[in-house]
Amino acid sequence: MARQDCQDLHKLAYNMTLAKIISCYLKIMRKAIHKLIPELYTTCTKHAKYRYCMSVPTIWSKESKNIMREAAIMTGSITRYNKPEKLSIVDEAVAPFLYSERM
Repeated sequence: MARQDCQDLHKLAYNMTLAKIISCYLKIMRKAIHKLIPELYTTCTKHAKYRYCMSVPTIWSKESKNIMREAAIMTGSITRYNKPEKLSIVDEAVAPFLYSERM
């Protein structure tokens, strides 16, 4: 993005990072997931056993995906010490195929 293209972008509030902003949204999703999954699947009550999969735009860089991973860590969904498969970050073009494989 050229410097002049960035002039219209809003600056982040003091001490806010992209990961922190994304984590606010993910916390809301996590809370809803932890409420809904046990209602739908009564045997899935242990949140620590949950695995997460997030789809991101195909053009996102490794750095952008790492920001998403950092945001997930901030929510408590995963820790830095979890195995990588605890959180899968996949390109949005791949996500439908992964979903259909499990059906």
